[in-house]
Amino acid sequence: MTQDRIYMDNSATSQTDPQVVEAMLPFFTEVYAVASSQFSHTPGTQAREGLNIVTVLFNNRAYRILQGELKRVGAKRIGHTADSLLNLDNPQLNFVQIAQGMGVEASRADSAESFNNQFATALNKSGPHLIEALV
Repeated sequence: MTQDRIYMDNSATSQTDPQVVEAMLPFFTEVYAVASSQFSHTPGTQAREGLNIVTVLFNNRAYRILQGELKRVGAKRIGHTADSLLNLDNPQLNFVQIAQGMGVEASRADSAESFNNQFATALNKSGPHLIEALV
């Protein structure tokens, strides 16, 4: 069965490659779902409702947007404490296990090739699926 919706979680990511933006543009302008929710409840809701949806969580293990904001306001140096608050690597969250614990099939992609394979597979399955794309 083909997926009805695709959900892209882009809360804490880096700049997106222009080729990816071009390829994904139809999903932001023609075929889209509500893209504002907290990860903590989204997979559980998807599983409970049996939604045919693929969630792509782009994970760079850091709050890059906040790091950029510090630069924009002229912060020259970031201390150890501030730096530790802007990184998501201690502890490293395992979004695949979190999603699976909520009843959602999940996988992790660490390359464009593995993402493409996982995405194609997920689109042809019933029920929710999460792909954690490491960037």
